[in-house]
Amino acid sequence: MRYFKPSEFNCPCCGDGFDHMSQELLIHLDAARHMAGIPFVISSAYRRENHNADVGGVRAFSVEKHRITPRDLWILKPWLAR
Repeated sequence: MRYFKPSEFNCPCCGDGFDHMSQELLIHLDAARHMAGIPFVISSAYRRENHNADVGGVRAFSVEKHRITPRDLWILKPWLAR
């Protein structure tokens, strides 16, 4: 990866995570960052189930499972903010 450190994707409770991330998603994210020409801040990436529950995260939502790309998230951003 050119623009991100593996540690940016780790769960805050255990430090695990980068190895669980979809490689396809990471490639697309890195490419989107390159095209944008501005820094991206990763505010939430991998979460272990117990940490996700502790912070009130959505159960069983997976970007990889739903095949969502960074482009999809950008398109959905206005709708998700409602």
